[in-house]
Amino acid sequence: RPAIDVEMIDLALTLLGEADVRKWLSFIVLSSMGSDKPLELIRWTIIRAKFCESIAAELDYTGDLPNFFLMGMFSMVDAFLDRPMEEILAELPLAPPLKAALLGNPNRFRDVLQLVIDYERGDWKYFDEISDHLKLPGHKITALYMDAVEWGKFL
Repeated sequence: RPAIDVEMIDLALTLLGEADVRKWLSFIVLSSMGSDKPLELIRWTIIRAKFCESIAAELDYTGDLPNFFLMGMFSMVDAFLDRPMEEILAELPLAPPLKAALLGNPNRFRDVLQLVIDYERGDWKYFDEISDHLKLPGHKITALYMDAVEWGKFL
């Protein structure tokens, strides 16, 4: 078994910052859970996570950006594990507001996730309602989505 190089971990934390290291670790864990799943599911998940984070940044939820990223990643965990979301969330140490949002309960996390889901599905009626509620113009959301897609091309 290879030894963990503490200096490399320190270097990664220094270069990327703790939040980005957590993103990469989450991505690695998710990828390993979906080893039997198509690469496109992993790509779609990472794009969704980045899109959620970008919308949260635009809404000035800066203190919670890592949580918005995690919410986006875990919003598709049921597809990776082929189990109901409720069962999976019972086993995960996520913050209660994230769990609530992932289960469809209203809060600011759910608003962002629902906006993302409606955008992905092209459900423009509900998308317009949420974007108006959040005071985010559609052209800005489209730009954030395109940035997330570009960011997700590394896969």
